[in-house]
Amino acid sequence: EQHGEAPAVVAKPKKAALPAPVKPAIEKSPTATRLAVFGDSMAVDLAKALDRFYAEDPNIVVVNQGVGSSGFVRPDFFDWDKAAAEQVAANSFDIAIMIVGINDRQSLKTADQSLKALTPEWSAIYQQRVASFVSAIRNANKPIVWVGLPPMSKSDYSNAIGQISSIQRLAVFAGGAEFVDIYDRYIGEDGKYTSFGPDLNGNRVRMRKDDGIHFSAAGADKLAYLLSQSI
Repeated sequence: EQHGEAPAVVAKPKKAALPAPVKPAIEKSPTATRLAVFGDSMAVDLAKALDRFYAEDPNIVVVNQGVGSSGFVRPDFFDWDKAAAEQVAANSFDIAIMIVGINDRQSLKTADQSLKALTPEWSAIYQQRVASFVSAIRNANKPIVWVGLPPMSKSDYSNAIGQISSIQRLAVFAGGAEFVDIYDRYIGEDGKYTSFGPDLNGNRVRMRKDDGIHFSAAGADKLAYLLSQSI
C-alpha cells in the first residue's frame, strides 16, 4: 500500500477572464482605431493574424479579447453578453469582430431544464443570447463584424457547427450587423472540408491545424485579409 499525497486534481476554473492587452511592436497612434476580437480560441488565432496584418499600420490597433473554451451555451464559464456590456461601458474598442461557436454543441441549462443542443428550444435561447450581444454593441454605435464558422473535418460536428453558424447569422442580420460567411473560402473543389488551400500568394499550404477545427497561421492570415476588406 502506498502512502503519501494523492495526485493533485486540477479542476477547470469556473470562470474565465478576458486576456490582458499586449503592447504592439510599432508605436500606434493615440487616435488609432481599436479593433477588439471577441470569441473563443478561433478568435485568439484570428487576433494574432490581424495583429500581423496591421503590424505596420499605426492607425489600427488589435485588442485580443478571445477566451478559449468560451461560447454562448455556458455563461457560468464565461458570459459574453455581460462582457459586451462591460467592454462597451469601458469604451475599450471602436470596432468589434466576433468569431465563436466551436464549443457550443452541448446541452444548455436553464433554471428548470437542460436543453439538448440544436433542438428548437435550445436554438431559440441561443439566438436570443447572440442577439443581445449584437445589440449591446450596436446600441453603443459601434460596428460589429461577425465571422461565420468554416467547415470542420468530422462531418457530424461540421453539420452541427454549420447549424450554429446559421443561427448566429439570423441573429446578426436581425440586429443590423455585418455577417461574413467564410465557409466557401475553406472548402476543397469537391465542396467538402480540406486542410489545405491557397494562401494569400496562391501557394497551396496547410490552412487548418491537425485537430480539423482551428486555423493554421496561414489559414488565420487568409481570414485576416478577407476581414480587412470589411474593416
